[in-house]
Amino acid sequence: MPFRELHDHEAHRLAAHAPDRLLRYVARARAAGRPDLASRALQLLAWTWEPVVMAMVRAKVAGEHVEDVAHEALVRATRSIERAAPQAVNVAQLRGWLKVITARTVADHYAARGPRPIPLAGAYEIASVDGGYDAVDYQELIDRGLARLSARDRLIVELKVFDGCTAGETAAAIEREIGERPGENAIDQVASRFRQALRGEAGQE
Repeated sequence: MPFRELHDHEAHRLAAHAPDRLLRYVARARAAGRPDLASRALQLLAWTWEPVVMAMVRAKVAGEHVEDVAHEALVRATRSIERAAPQAVNVAQLRGWLKVITARTVADHYAARGPRPIPLAGAYEIASVDGGYDAVDYQELIDRGLARLSARDRLIVELKVFDGCTAGETAAAIEREIGERPGENAIDQVASRFRQALRGEAGQE
């Protein structure tokens, strides 16, 4: 099938409702020798996820700085796509790439402001990793906990616990990913069970 450039309204619709199809368009654009169209589609997809980026930043940054930091993360993503677009082959990979950029932007925000408590993995506030706290062991607990979950519940924990998304934002993201929209109460229950299990294994009640 010959390659056809999408009109703007078509690309916006796919970004909002069928991001996996937009990524397939990105691959076809590259194969057709139109990296400019591929980059434009990726940038559009990144900005479509602005509410999720805002939620991630809101979980880690003081309220008055949330919009500025989230906007900076999306601008960095746009510039990165212009320089060297990520070779993401599915929505999860692209979201992970955007998540890394957002985390780095938050880190840079705090680096410019001096020391702060460290929110590690969205579960505890740690003043320092020096006072008997083993971050490596803690990460191993997280990995074991995630391995016991279904694919849907792992995504719930990633978004609700680690990224700080609301239950509504988490439900919408999961619906885009797997075509199933869990109830907000179910999302809260999955997140709560994961936190409780983690605290239990870490010996912290």
